[in-house]
Amino acid sequence: MSDICEVGLGTEGESITFEPNLQQRRNLVLDTRPFLVCKMDEPKCTCQKEVNASGRFAQHLCKVEKAEGCVGDVNITGWTENHGGSDFLTAIDPGGSYQYLTNVTVTHTSNGPRLTNATYTGVTVDGAVRVVRTVSTWATEDFPRHLHSFHYEVLKNVTYRRLAFYLLGGDWYNYVLNPGFVYGDAKGVQGQVVNISEPLERFEYAKDFKNKTCGEPPCWFSLLTQKSQADHHAHRGLIVRRWRGRMAGVELPKDRGFSFSVIGSRQWGDPTPTMGLELGPGKKSLQAGDVFEADLELLLYPKTEEVYYGPSMRLRRWLDMEPWEVVLRSAMDGHLEVQVVEGFLQRSYPPRVAVSSKGRAEFRFSMPADYPGVLPLTIAGVQTLAGRLCIWDQGCQELGEGGDFQTDHIPGEGFAHTFSLMPKEFGSELLFIFEQSGQ
Repeated sequence: MSDICEVGLGTEGESITFEPNLQQRRNLVLDTRPFLVCKMDEPKCTCQKEVNASGRFAQHLCKVEKAEGCVGDVNITGWTENHGGSDFLTAIDPGGSYQYLTNVTVTHTSNGPRLTNATYTGVTVDGAVRVVRTVSTWATEDFPRHLHSFHYEVLKNVTYRRLAFYLLGGDWYNYVLNPGFVYGDAKGVQGQVVNISEPLERFEYAKDFKNKTCGEPPCWFSLLTQKSQADHHAHRGLIVRRWRGRMAGVELPKDRGFSFSVIGSRQWGDPTPTMGLELGPGKKSLQAGDVFEADLELLLYPKTEEVYYGPSMRLRRWLDMEPWEVVLRSAMDGHLEVQVVEGFLQRSYPPRVAVSSKGRAEFRFSMPADYPGVLPLTIAGVQTLAGRLCIWDQGCQELGEGGDFQTDHIPGEGFAHTFSLMPKEFGSELLFIFEQSGQ
């Protein structure tokens, strides 16, 4: 069992880290660091031979080497500032006990370089909920996007004092102070506030942001880092890509069966509020057979164009707008309608299509022309290592020609081939055809 896992897009290999057993800060997600933004100041430490005042330990002398201006190199990316963690199921029983997970297992099915995928499973210590948490990150040239998915299965009737299915900003690990908060849906901004921290105490619900609901999916949220935190060069965003649930045998409304609240938290005494996804007012009791699952996209994007040194001109145009617009535009541009002619749709975003019994898949979708990121596309259930994926336009334009794609073997399913769609291919509806070949 892994004590800690991490994924790196630059930032010294630590774009995002995970602790499956929650042993340090009671969060699955710990450090999250932005990509292709100004590097942080670097401490330079030396160990002296002299002992300290107690006469027992060698003395470490450290000084911070200040970075002059915005330092960054696309080819040699720098270490960037930690913006703090997030978490999945947060359940606290009537006696005040947090429900850690038991018998935690870790399964890595993809380790890059185009897409990562890891699954962390366990059962709450009270034996009431089976928890499956799956996390993915993909290669990009604008900013990190992380897909966080969960499947919660209720094993026995239970009531909790507090119940949240996902937290943006961990209760005990959060490094963004007094952030601004904006939320919305497909129609645009539905609410915002410049500073959501005052006067919230730890675990106190914000009066204006308690048990709120969204309108037309997709629902999205933006936690905006203040200018006063000059060394933190990113804002955070969260998009609800998919939400499904069943309670007492009744299906919840598609992509609408949740509410959200802003909750006070503290980091070293400083206000660092959390945004939580919940079931709604008074809904703290679960019955055996209840099931909840979702796909959430976590974003960590540059605060301004001035701190970004990456190559994406599309992102630079987005950064010239209101800071929350990056999340809104990402939510809408990634709200894909994948039409499958042959094969089986496993996930709309990022797209994942399984082949038919004939080893073939045919499907189409369009990506807006101004979307700045790289889009991973996975063909799953392939029974051979060989195959060809075409964008069909009066003939085959082969993707991944010459083996330029990622292949993973998934026990019980076969091979999964992941390709990277670049921004130059966006802007019109594309027809994809995959055919497996060989042995």
